[in-house]
Parts: sequence; structure tokens; C-alpha cells
Amino acid sequence: MVTEMANGDMEVSMQLSDCVDEDVEAVFGMIGAVYPSDWETGATRQGHREVCVWTTQFDMAPDSPPAQPVELAQDVAAELQGAPRAVRKLQAVLGDAFHVSEEMVVAGDQELQVQLRLRNR
Repeated sequence: MVTEMANGDMEVSMQLSDCVDEDVEAVFGMIGAVYPSDWETGATRQGHREVCVWTTQFDMAPDSPPAQPVELAQDVAAELQGAPRAVRKLQAVLGDAFHVSEEMVVAGDQELQVQLRLRNR
């Protein structure tokens, strides 16, 4: 669902890869149900079978209720990029829903990039 997003320091870019379309819809849909996003539900349904990286933005500024956990068909590679506070907030949301392994962290002056592996609890 595409919703109005405030431009600001609480916006996080999230990329998903190494996963099936249904897992992309599940993860982005789960977070998008409680945080504004530019993700369009059904955007993965294009009948492709090539390797894809799916990207969306989330506005982590609002105080929202916890996201409802979803089941994944397989492990999912996720990359988060944005202001450190916003990235850590989204990482905590993911941690409430999945077993999250932090695989790499790159910290810049004003930005944080984190690579994660999401697994079912």
C-alpha cells in the first residue's frame, strides 16, 4: 500500500533479495501495515524467474503498534540503509517478527547500512 511519507531522518531504504516473491510481499506487507511506505502490494507478481532485488522506503517516524509476524517460505536477505536511529528501529521491528542475524554493518557519518538474514522463529 502506497502511503504519504514524510521526508526526513526517519526514512529507511530496505532491499530484499535471495527470496521468493511471496516472501517479499509478506515482509514488505507486514511492515507496511504499520509504517508508511512506497511499496505497492502485488508489485512482485510479474511472472519473472530471474534474480531480483526488491526495494522500498519506510517512514519509521510514527509510533505504531507492533507488526504482526508472518511466515517465510525460506530465509530472506535484507539490507537496511538510512539514519542510524531509523535503521535500528526497523531492525527492532524485524527482530520482533523473525530471527534476525546481522551479517554486516557499515557506519558512515550520517548513515547506517546493515545487511541481515531473516529466518522464521
